[in-house]
Amino acid sequence: MGHIEVERYSFLEIHSIASRSVVNGWIQTFESLEAEAKAHQDIAEKISTKLLPTSKNFIAVVDRDIKPVGMNFKV
Repeated sequence: MGHIEVERYSFLEIHSIASRSVVNGWIQTFESLEAEAKAHQDIAEKISTKLLPTSKNFIAVVDRDIKPVGMNFKV
């Protein structure tokens, strides 16, 4: 952005230019936050897909190794 020559612009024109700059800044901020949120979501999905099979294996082992009390005694 260049310098604004105040004498060439009215107050409303200057205000309009400043408002557009603020809006553009917010749009860029929002887009950056959106991209960061997507990156975090991707990382979370990768972590969960790596942990989920491990959790399933753990549950399978626990289910196999832990038997109801009644099955541990011989009749």
